[in-house]
Amino acid sequence: MQVKVSSGGQNMKIWKIGDNATKYMQINTLSNEIFSVLSGDKNPVHFDEHRMAKTNFKLPIANGIQCMSAIGAAIVDLFVTEDTIVIAIEQHNSFVKPVFIPSIISATVTVDEVLPNNTYWLQCFVYNEYHEVCTSARFRVRVLDA
Repeated sequence: MQVKVSSGGQNMKIWKIGDNATKYMQINTLSNEIFSVLSGDKNPVHFDEHRMAKTNFKLPIANGIQCMSAIGAAIVDLFVTEDTIVIAIEQHNSFVKPVFIPSIISATVTVDEVLPNNTYWLQCFVYNEYHEVCTSARFRVRVLDA
C-alpha cells in the first residue's frame, strides 16, 4: 500500500487506477416498499402489477435510485478506512436496463482516474443476476482524512 502524508499529518492511502470494490444488494418487495417510504417516490411503475402488465416491461421495476445506492455502498467499501471518509461530488448515470423485483444486483466501482487533492473519477456499473449492465455511471469522489 502506498501512503502519503496528508495535510493533517496522518498517513492516507492513495488509491490507484484499477482499484475496485463490489457490493451486492437484494431488491425485493420489502426493500422496494421501504425505499418508497424513505424517498417519497410512490410511482406505480414500482408497485402496480396490473398497470405494468400493459407496458413493455410487463412487471414492476425497482427504483433506479435504490439500485444506485448499491454504488454508494461499494464506494464506501472501497474508500472508507479507519482514517478516511469519502464524499461524492459529481455523478453522471444512465439507466440501461430495468431491474425487476425480486432481483439480486451487484454494483462494481473502479478507479478510472486519479486527480489532485485526493479526488478520483470512478467507473461504476450495476449488474442484474444475469450479469447484464442495468446502470452505468461515473462518480467523482473526494477522500477526506477524518
